[in-house]
Amino acid sequence: MGKGTAPVNYNARLLAYESILGQISAYVGEDVYDMYYRELTTTNAIAEFQLDHRK
Repeated sequence: MGKGTAPVNYNARLLAYESILGQISAYVGEDVYDMYYRELTTTNAIAEFQLDHRK
């Protein structure tokens, strides 16, 4: 699970995405940040892939 803390909820969400991508990068042994950050932050990919833990 990604974690992000910021005074504005939107910024906290972006930091959480960065955290998630860092974890994935460490797991697969390759930096995936540039490949997926834009997709995760500008599309509904989180909902489409059912990655939202709150559901």
